[in-house]
Amino acid sequence: MPVSFDMADFERAASSVGALQDQIPFALSQAMNDGLFAARDHLIAHTWPAHVTVRDSNFIRNALKVERASKGKLVGAVTNEGTRAGNRAHLKLHETGGTKRPAKAKIAIPDRKVLARRSGRGIPKSLRPGTAPNTFRKGDVIYQVTGGKKNRKLKLLYTLKPSAPIKGVVPFHADFDMVMRREVTRAFPGRIRAAMASRKR
Repeated sequence: MPVSFDMADFERAASSVGALQDQIPFALSQAMNDGLFAARDHLIAHTWPAHVTVRDSNFIRNALKVERASKGKLVGAVTNEGTRAGNRAHLKLHETGGTKRPAKAKIAIPDRKVLARRSGRGIPKSLRPGTAPNTFRKGDVIYQVTGGKKNRKLKLLYTLKPSAPIKGVVPFHADFDMVMRREVTRAFPGRIRAAMASRKR
C-alpha cells in the first residue's frame, strides 16, 4: 500500500523560504529517507511487539530494510524482500491474515511442550525436526524416543500439516502511512533549507 504526497504542498513550502523549484527533488528525497528510517524504527520498536509475542528481538530488525529514495527517483520503501529473515516470515499474512503454505514439504507444527522450550533463538536444536536425535515419523507425526530400555517413552514433537492459518493482527501499512506522513512533513523544511545553503556555496 503506497503512501503518496501532493507535490504542490512541497512547492508551497519551498517558495515560503525562498527556495528554487530545482532544489525540491533532492530535499524531498532526503525528507523521504528520514521518514523511511523513522517508519522502519517504529515498525520494529512499536508495531511488531505490540501485536505479537516476541521471542527473538532481532528477528524483525533483520527482516525489514529500507530502499532509499533519490532525487531522480522519488520512491522508497520499507520492505522485507531480499532479506533471509523477511522471506521466511510471511509478514504480509501477519497483517492481512491467511494461510501459510510451504513451497515443498509440509509444515511441522510443534507440540505445546516443544513451544514451551522456545527462546529468543528459537526452538533448541535438540527439538528441531531436522536435528532432534532419536526421532521417527509415523504418518504425519514426528516422535522422539526418550529414556533407556526399561523406561522407554515416546514424546510427540511435531504434527505435519499442508498449511497453517495466520491471523491478521499487525497493522504494518497503517503505521507506516502514519509515520511517513508525519516525518516527511516534519523533515522537509530543514532539508530544503539545507539544500539552499549547499547551493549558495
